[in-house]
Amino acid sequence: EAAPVDEGDTRVLLDLDPEQHATMQRTMRHNVEALDALLRAWSEGDRPAMIAAARSVPDNRPSQATPSLRQVLPAEWTALGNVVHIELGDLADDLAAGLPDGEIPGHLARVTAACVACHQAYRYRLVVD
Repeated sequence: EAAPVDEGDTRVLLDLDPEQHATMQRTMRHNVEALDALLRAWSEGDRPAMIAAARSVPDNRPSQATPSLRQVLPAEWTALGNVVHIELGDLADDLAAGLPDGEIPGHLARVTAACVACHQAYRYRLVVD
């Protein structure tokens, strides 16, 4: 049985089975925790920790952990997710190459813009048979 739907919410609704739902929850939580770790490390001037936090996201793709999500997630959702994963991978590489601190906000703004766009366009709910 599916959770109730807020009829006033016009975002695209994605119905997820328990495994898919758990994967999405885990992925989103990890992404926010990685952004938090990256920002904390930046505030402390800890480049190695920034790099580690940024590198933890590119390999955190939900459809790799749960292949059935490939049939559920729209191409536009995947494209926004790819921005997050690719941009943070690029940020890690650029940080390792000596990226000036002044260029970090641009990378992070592209990441968070993709997050915001996705959360404005999509929502998901757990559906249990």
